[in-house]
Amino acid sequence: MNKILLIGCGYWGKNWYKTIMSSPYELVGVVDPNPIIDVSTPLFSSIEEVNVEYTHALIATNAELHLDLKDQLNIPDANILVEKPCGIESNRSEFNHCFPGYIFLSSPQYKFIKETLNQNILGKILYSRFERASMGPRIRTDVSIIEDYAIHDLYLYQALFEPTKTDIIGGRLLSSFNDPIQPDTLFLDVFSDGHVATFFSSWRYPSKTRKIEIIGENGSIIWENDNVYIHSSHYKKIDGLDKNRNVGYELIETQPQEVLLDLDKSNLHLQLDDFINQINRNKIFLDTNKFIWNIQMKLLYS
Repeated sequence: MNKILLIGCGYWGKNWYKTIMSSPYELVGVVDPNPIIDVSTPLFSSIEEVNVEYTHALIATNAELHLDLKDQLNIPDANILVEKPCGIESNRSEFNHCFPGYIFLSSPQYKFIKETLNQNILGKILYSRFERASMGPRIRTDVSIIEDYAIHDLYLYQALFEPTKTDIIGGRLLSSFNDPIQPDTLFLDVFSDGHVATFFSSWRYPSKTRKIEIIGENGSIIWENDNVYIHSSHYKKIDGLDKNRNVGYELIETQPQEVLLDLDKSNLHLQLDDFINQINRNKIFLDTNKFIWNIQMKLLYS
């Protein structure tokens, strides 16, 4: 039997509490001196107080507490899920064998797009655009926008395209709050394998937006919120002119098609299944850490 200990029941931990309680797995206890919801399982103020048996643990606290909490657990690192970002250390090597809380890698949207790219349906990828922004609801002092919002797009970029070498060709990190609030807005352009990707993330955007656009020679994919659309419109190489007087290319126009996905289970439930089943995300975790470190060196500390 899988027995889960939840550490942290605050802004995000409360969602994990509800997810585990509605899953086939057993939540044996919650560690939090001040949970923001009522819990019906044993409640402990610290890990030292835990007196129940557990096989897995899920850490959903502020990032600066992650390492100390992980080191207090008496189970293998592979049985510990650490919410993103895993700690605040520069290389996070202490978490290399833990399960990173990269929720969208469990989503049906990601899996469909990954399979589409593997089948080369879009042809050569020309560019992609990642946008994740809103007005709050939180502004953070422990990590910047890079490791709060943008990290989702950074690990999705790594997982979808598996870039061999990524060069940062432009970007800016903005700080519009007073200390100790971390930088709140990221503009970033990167180049890898003939493909340009651009990222925008912000805590100051007037409307909530979560969107990924992937543009290929033979078509495009748009992932917006929970919806995925395939656009087959593209330019076909021809001799002469097409009806719109395009020279050397004919515009092939089609209507976008929404992809029908199985959305019966939430992404948190899917991620919990992946965690229990030990789906390996080590390479994506390591590559994303390296990518974030390079961004910080380029934009934050230069």
